[in-house]
Amino acid sequence: MATVFLLTLSCQTTEDGTGADEAYLNFNGSRIFGPTNINDGESREIGVFRTFFGQATVDLFDEDSPDADDHLGGIVVRSSEAGLGQRVQAFTGDDAHYTIFYEVR
Repeated sequence: MATVFLLTLSCQTTEDGTGADEAYLNFNGSRIFGPTNINDGESREIGVFRTFFGQATVDLFDEDSPDADDHLGGIVVRSSEAGLGQRVQAFTGDDAHYTIFYEVR
């Protein structure tokens, strides 16, 4: 079993062309963070720990009530990343660009 510590979500480019996204994260299909308003050049501290076996998925969405939420991408976190220090991956779906920083222990 491994533990991932999700540190920070940084926005380089929002999906919403006219302002902030209402970003939230799902871990293996369950919401763990957000929604939070975030705009170009901003970051948000996540501060969430989750345990998993083998690998886990983290998906980023932009909440768009009453319309369907926009999926901005997904990453896979692997237990083999344990001990490698801070890691970074990108979400680039739907013309957005975000990065997430995390550690696997």
